[in-house]
Amino acid sequence: MFTFDSADPPASAVATPSSDGSNLPAQPILETEHVYDATIMHVDGAFFWVITGDHEEVKDLMIEMTKFYTDHHRDITADEVKTLTCCAFYDDDSKCYYRGLFLKLNDEDNTLAEIFVVDTGEMRVAPVECVQPLYRRFCTRPPYARCCHLAGVTGRRADGSPDRKICKQSPPPMDTRNTRSVTSALRPFGVVGDSDRKEGLRQLHLHNASVSSRRFSVRPWYTPVPVDLVSYNNKSLMEKQEVFMSAYVGTLVSIEVDDNTSESLGVFVILPSGETLNKIIVQQGLALPIDKFSGEQAAAGPSDGLDITDCPEYDDPVEAVTGYKNRDEIDICKHYKGGPEKTCFKGPRCTKKHILKHPDGWTLDRIAVMAKCKSIPLPAPDTWLKVLVTMVCHYDRVYVQIIDENETDEIPSFGAALPATTLPALVKDMNSLATISAYQPLTVAPAQGELVAALYPLDNKWYRARVLSVTRADQTVEVQYIDYGTVMWVQAGQLRALAARHALLAAQAVRAALAGVRARSPYHHQWARAKRALTDMVQDKVLDAHVISREYDEITVELFDKDGYSIAEQLAATNMVELTPYTVVYDTEMHKVVVP
Repeated sequence: MFTFDSADPPASAVATPSSDGSNLPAQPILETEHVYDATIMHVDGAFFWVITGDHEEVKDLMIEMTKFYTDHHRDITADEVKTLTCCAFYDDDSKCYYRGLFLKLNDEDNTLAEIFVVDTGEMRVAPVECVQPLYRRFCTRPPYARCCHLAGVTGRRADGSPDRKICKQSPPPMDTRNTRSVTSALRPFGVVGDSDRKEGLRQLHLHNASVSSRRFSVRPWYTPVPVDLVSYNNKSLMEKQEVFMSAYVGTLVSIEVDDNTSESLGVFVILPSGETLNKIIVQQGLALPIDKFSGEQAAAGPSDGLDITDCPEYDDPVEAVTGYKNRDEIDICKHYKGGPEKTCFKGPRCTKKHILKHPDGWTLDRIAVMAKCKSIPLPAPDTWLKVLVTMVCHYDRVYVQIIDENETDEIPSFGAALPATTLPALVKDMNSLATISAYQPLTVAPAQGELVAALYPLDNKWYRARVLSVTRADQTVEVQYIDYGTVMWVQAGQLRALAARHALLAAQAVRAALAGVRARSPYHHQWARAKRALTDMVQDKVLDAHVISREYDEITVELFDKDGYSIAEQLAATNMVELTPYTVVYDTEMHKVVVP
């Protein structure tokens, strides 16, 4: 994520990235088969960068930035530059500031910063003293530069034959000897390597994906595309292509988007004369057109006789989706309907297994896991309790443990192994040396809703938890500790099978809502501030609770601190929330039915 200082700088402060800072908006998606006005800004091999719309906006932004940073310049060190993600840098030749993505400092003396210019697509090397933090006022507009390649053409091999292989979409080695910028103000300080250009593109793509996956298609960096304009085996041809494309830098053109499924847009470039750059580069002998199948040929498929139905996945959808072949369908007799004879109508002639199918659909392919744990009875409305707040999950939602003031410590009996009846006894049992040595690893990936013993990384102890979700890519599991309400991502190796005796005690965490509380505004920043204020007031503290109402798995309460002051009223006094009227909802005469 791109993070910045959350406000314009005071005169004496040094700007550092802040978790509450602004984000560069994501670039809007350019639809296929649509024509857009564009200006070619920069050429790098077979790839070129364009600005769609009015390029004067970029000029106005640079003028505004130059005026602002001239009045608010700060001296920052190389170590402070390393903490930046996005930055503004000063071009001494053009006397202008530009928005950039900081990549790294040079390895020699850390006096030069390598920067990717997000509004032109160029790589720059700028002195550290010319780098400044990028503030929120300059983060309201998305990066202007878009990476493109010519659609409908393919490169040549060194022998002149067309190169039609499906290649991985990655930028060619950077060579800026023959490139020029749209204005003289865009002359770089120096030339950096291809790896840094890739890093700049990768960071820009990750930013767009994290800001808004709905507004910007999230795709992997390496995407198969049927276009290979540059043959990497023919360096001279690549240089000629770059020289040819560089002649159009600064030209106002129209682009028709043919492919928007990768980080580099496949486009047809329409010149003011009406000719397409894609056709001209073919006429110059620098590329070949891609032959597309006609409608009948495309419907017929490849001509090499390949039949996509000639594979086991086509016949077994279970294997196609899960990669697992269901042995039940092969080894078990489908004619067996039960009975004492343990056979079907074929009698002893049938060599398959005779197992009665469960009503849920499974027979042998089943692994039983712990999934049920009872919850404590919710207290009746108008009841007063002592509660311990264990987790604050929102500005008006917390998890609490109901304190039993009559509870006594368990006295263990010699030679008797009884299930724990209190939470301290349970935690002590789960973290004893004997129990830890007896823990069994999970035999399969945990299922959603499964109860497990999960290690809590902050204190390195084992607690009961319920699986919320599983990410197979990095082997991480999202769990909620059912006795505390805490939600955390842990490694799959930090989970163990929960012993049956550890599931007998009811889950101790109860979700509670603050009565008569609502947000002051619809903005999430204000919600976050209210949540932090509530956390400071109640986290890990014993409070008095007055039950107002109860639902299926939640109670609505008034919370009071040790001095008798209402937590909700304290939040309202600091302008964190607004108060609304409420009354106790008695439900002893109500009959509720829980429908699954």
